[in-house]
Amino acid sequence: MSIIYLKKTGKMTNVNIYSANKFSTEETLTECWCDFETYDGGDDKDKDSKIELIYSIKYPASGISRVIALSPMDSHGRFADGTSNKVDLNVQGVVRLSDILSSVGTFTLKFEPKGDDTWKFHYTLRMKFNEGTLLDVKAGSYKQVTDQTRQMQE
Repeated sequence: MSIIYLKKTGKMTNVNIYSANKFSTEETLTECWCDFETYDGGDDKDKDSKIELIYSIKYPASGISRVIALSPMDSHGRFADGTSNKVDLNVQGVVRLSDILSSVGTFTLKFEPKGDDTWKFHYTLRMKFNEGTLLDVKAGSYKQVTDQTRQMQE
């Protein structure tokens, strides 16, 4: 199994918040998904390679961590070169926008290839809240997982 840890420490970077009106920090998370852009260069994700996605937060003052969204280990099919693919994450409990903005977020991708597989990609983690606010967290650069590395955390 490969795990990619994408960890942001301190203030979140590469984050955009979109709202038609002034957003409320008390809005609750209703949807979470990850858009993957597979690099166009021969390193797609094979159809039988599996991924698991976990987004968790840690409150700096208390040190308490909690998982706020996840997608269990599944193949999600082939992610061909030069394609965009969406993977939905299940929201875990009530999560307010204030929880996300006042914490340190960790995005973990676990990669379980069947045989030899290398996957190069870029991702955007997207969150939608009950009053329409959208929050995007983008990877700063292309990421790569192989049957050797198996893990990414950011």
